Amino acid sequence: MRTWANPCDCQPVGGFSSDLIAKMDGSANSELESQHHSDDAIHPFKKIARRLYLSHALSTWNSRMFEFGAVLFLAEIFPGTLFYASFYALIRALFAAMLSSWVGGQMDKSHRLKAIRQSISELYSMQNIEALLMDYFWG
Repeated sequence: MRTWANPCDCQPVGGFSSDLIAKMDGSANSELESQHHSDDAIHPFKKIARRLYLSHALSTWNSRMFEFGAVLFLAEIFPGTLFYASFYALIRALFAAMLSSWVGGQMDKSHRLKAIRQSISELYSMQNIEALLMDYFWG
């Protein structure tokens, strides 16, 4: 009869090794720390991946909060009607639908990292211009 190895410490299933007991007690901290550092050396992209996920989450949060805030701002300027807020959202959606094919083609033709950096800077520039225009006309 074959026994399968435990993936945690490669000991046969059914018995506890002294290493596993030491890990559970916390008495092998230096061994665990050295193993942790060697795991970082084995997987150098974990830290980069965490930063990338955090950056994406914060960027998405920023975009959604701007869209939500713009609609609230328009609702505050024109009380009693949601026409202007819905018109603003409709125009943004129409432009996104019309230009998405062209933007995708441009992304395929260009160097990816350069195109991503440029698109992020253009996104923030357009958001700043929209905010300045709203402040100028309705502020």
